[in-house]
Amino acid sequence: MLLLRICFFVCAFTLIVITVLANMGGSGETWHEGVRSFISEFAGGRPVKLGKLNHMGFFPIVLVDIDDVEILAKPDDTVPLIEVEKFRIGMPFLDVATRSPRITEFYVEGLSAIKGVFMPKEFSLKKLFIDHDQESAQAALRVNGKIGLQSWSLDVGLEVQKGITGKNSYVLASKSPFSFDFADINIKGIYNHASPSHLKIEGFELRAGEKVINGDIIISLLSSELLKLKGTLNIQHGRTIISPDLVIDLSHKDGAPAQVSGDITSEKLVLDDILGEESVFGVLTRLRELMGYQGVVHRVDGAPAFLGTYDMNLHAFLNNVEAQGAFYEALSFDVFQEAGRLRIGSVIGKDERKLMPPFMLMQDPKSERIISIIQDGSLDIGLLRPWLKHLPSAFLAKQATNVNCGIGVFFEDKDMGTLNIEAFALDTSDGRIAATEKRLDEGQSPLNMHFELSDDVALKNIALSKGYYDFVQSSLQEAGKGSSCTPYISLQELKQE
Repeated sequence: MLLLRICFFVCAFTLIVITVLANMGGSGETWHEGVRSFISEFAGGRPVKLGKLNHMGFFPIVLVDIDDVEILAKPDDTVPLIEVEKFRIGMPFLDVATRSPRITEFYVEGLSAIKGVFMPKEFSLKKLFIDHDQESAQAALRVNGKIGLQSWSLDVGLEVQKGITGKNSYVLASKSPFSFDFADINIKGIYNHASPSHLKIEGFELRAGEKVINGDIIISLLSSELLKLKGTLNIQHGRTIISPDLVIDLSHKDGAPAQVSGDITSEKLVLDDILGEESVFGVLTRLRELMGYQGVVHRVDGAPAFLGTYDMNLHAFLNNVEAQGAFYEALSFDVFQEAGRLRIGSVIGKDERKLMPPFMLMQDPKSERIISIIQDGSLDIGLLRPWLKHLPSAFLAKQATNVNCGIGVFFEDKDMGTLNIEAFALDTSDGRIAATEKRLDEGQSPLNMHFELSDDVALKNIALSKGYYDFVQSSLQEAGKGSSCTPYISLQELKQE
């Protein structure tokens, strides 16, 4: 009898709660202000103007339907940072309570953001909606818009499920195909979410004109702050095959960026597929420029990020490398980047033969000059033939040359979008190499530089602040002997107050 009373009480209480929830909501002033405050909190406390709350519901569907939202930088601003004409989303109440990612409807229209909010160029989302083909019982999330003047679109496959109310709900399937188009670049694949801690992108393909990258990418969650990324990428239909095995630390200790460590190996590699205007580097550079990113990318702390906005400690092991006629059975080197300092260690070939001395790149925060240093050592000419191809044929015919020291000084003109070459000299046993350009225009990189032999060019003396000076000296002294670069590098004198 007691059990029956308890069951009756629970059922009655549940019925009362459901009835209350079903009658909660509406579009009154109280709900209007609550939704506006929630958006403001979501936007980091920025002022928000909400034109119209069409409806706010809680049961059986949690529903928000609003029009004309403006997110401002300051209350008296006339131009919003972000504005949205229409926004409507519905999720089953029980799924919200259990944090299950199912939705019953999702519609966004007329979202736009000014330059600098999401990316350097203006961003717009014309329409986002769920396209459910009742005939085939298939659904997809479709989005389209513009970045600057270039159109973009995204399609993601969804799984259709029947809810307890009989209303359709949608969720990312365990295997969801996706396709992203932006200008002349297409990225597609199948998002395989096998478990909360393991996902795989199968059949990944990036295509830009005749350039193609494809393969599989696996991401595993090792902990709440550690990700493991593995995979195999084929470039130009298998002409180059690269396999990363990386661990990404997202703990951001002491405000540091993400830290990437691990190995990058290749079964075979054609250098032209990786570097140069018609390479993977060229495609990624074009994608970055289309989004409005120009010049040197900087991290949150202001330090430059020459190879992405994260710290890294990588080991590369490359097999069967082709470099414009030269062939290398095996190459290995280390890559280190931290706080605006990049170092690529000695490139080692088969039988431990050194093919290229260490290379450093940094931007001194005081002068804002970007400084490159090539240490002394043997330099295999074939390895750098793509950059040195304009030098005399007699020089290019040699197998190697000895580098005494190389120093370059660059300055980024942010207003003009150019990279000015203030000084560049590579002192070798076969003559000094100078850059023919004085600047690189917008859209160009150091890979676009041309070189010539010149007796008139001289190595530039550079003074570095202590952290950067110590970084350079630790590399120069690594070999256990004096370096011919040492006389050109000094420690900045501290100014007396």
